[in-house]
Amino acid sequence: MLTEPEIHKLRSRFPIFSCKIYLNSCSQGALSDAVEACIREYLRTGHDAGSPWDIWVQKYEAVRAEFARLIAAETDVVAIVPSASAGINSIASAFDFTARKKVVLGEFESPTMGHVWLAQQRRGAVVEFIQANGDEIAPSSYARALVLGIPVSPVGRPS
Repeated sequence: MLTEPEIHKLRSRFPIFSCKIYLNSCSQGALSDAVEACIREYLRTGHDAGSPWDIWVQKYEAVRAEFARLIAAETDVVAIVPSASAGINSIASAFDFTARKKVVLGEFESPTMGHVWLAQQRRGAVVEFIQANGDEIAPSSYARALVLGIPVSPVGRPS
């Protein structure tokens, strides 16, 4: 658990926190001083080197490797995408729904995730949403829907 000084030090890296309560973390997190510095560096290298592809591919690979270490994964299974929605859209659009059609989502998914998968219905996907029991969804609910094929709910609009 972080101490109060550690929390203060971490929060100080996000300039907006000094004047606002920031609640938009689902759509776009608060901008940290480190991210701002990287944006400035990106612009500077663009001005100085034109199209410094090699520099930014090296940085991209370094970030992938660092995140892989953080989550104890192999680097080649980590992808950096602009947003979760963009990432899941790339995955969903690559599936062939001929043999395996079912996609199961929990009702706590971000609405965008539901939208991405619902858009796959025209390609043959069958989308089902698992309803929560209070504030949780038991893992066995996913197992019943996926393994046993028990319908969990009709397809509806994500909330």
